[in-house]
Amino acid sequence: MRHYLTLSTSGLSDRVSIEKRGGFEAFFDWMYNNQYLYKILIEAESNNIEIYKWHYMKLSERYSMRLVEAMNRNEIARYDPEVLSFALMGIADFIAKRYILWVDSKIPNYVINEVNRILERILNPECTC
Repeated sequence: MRHYLTLSTSGLSDRVSIEKRGGFEAFFDWMYNNQYLYKILIEAESNNIEIYKWHYMKLSERYSMRLVEAMNRNEIARYDPEVLSFALMGIADFIAKRYILWVDSKIPNYVINEVNRILERILNPECTC
């Protein structure tokens, strides 16, 4: 999955575009096409909590480093990077569950557009909201 997301964002330079394309749109595509792996991950939560926790902690660790780099370039707002990584992963996870796992559907374009609007607002370094 990480390799697919990396390929999907090659050529993009700013973090907001990377989040929209790789963090969400490509993630949704990958999850739709690999639902069986998504289901295995969900089962790991109740069958092997240590592996489940390790998976998300490792994702957050790598994700946080990239978020800090973007914060230092003033591309995104400053937050605790671990909190931001889990918040963004949570958005992606529950949108994917809602459409991909619960109704076996690709994510509708209007939902992707709404997620993109939310990301822009959350990540905007100049927003004083």
